[in-house]
Amino acid sequence: MVDPFARYRSARKALYHWLCLIERHGSLVRAFTAGSIPLQDQHYPPGDLVDPGSGTHCYYHCHRGDGEHGHLHLFRRPRPMRPLTHLVAISLDGRGLPLALFSVNRWVSDDRWLPAAATLHLVEGVSLSGASCDPHLACWLVHFLMFYRPSLETVLLQRDRSLRRRATSRHAALEARDLEIPSHCPIDWEADLAAAEADLRSVG
Repeated sequence: MVDPFARYRSARKALYHWLCLIERHGSLVRAFTAGSIPLQDQHYPPGDLVDPGSGTHCYYHCHRGDGEHGHLHLFRRPRPMRPLTHLVAISLDGRGLPLALFSVNRWVSDDRWLPAAATLHLVEGVSLSGASCDPHLACWLVHFLMFYRPSLETVLLQRDRSLRRRATSRHAALEARDLEIPSHCPIDWEADLAAAEADLRSVG
């Protein structure tokens, strides 16, 4: 059961840091690209954002279309020197507004795949406080993930169900080239913020 008070606090903090990024950079996308026009399939910022302390690894790129400008890929190492695990991807529009959460198959990200429960546990330790980025960007990401934890769990569980349905073995499913995005969850940040506030009022 998600604490509605904690979720609402995360919602407001994510919004605050996002607005600070808008004021400073113009958009969340420009905070990643340093104002340059992003080229297809290039990582932004160059060299990615890496937090050695938490093992978090994040970058922005664009290549899919489908109404999005690009998306963030978020990874984390379970322990130092261990392979990265892909946690989730976040679609953004040209203004840097989140459009959706989605998963990618293991062959896409070439990561160490973990089941939903273990992946969600890694999400809870995400931090970019030690990365070379705007502190507002680091804070936005953490609070955004906390706010959307229920949706993240849904995306990861749907991912695992899709993999189980598509092949006779896990390895075959993880390498299935016709399964690139096992799960996808559209989001409406403005509406979800209003719903979180309404949930808080109903509890109070």
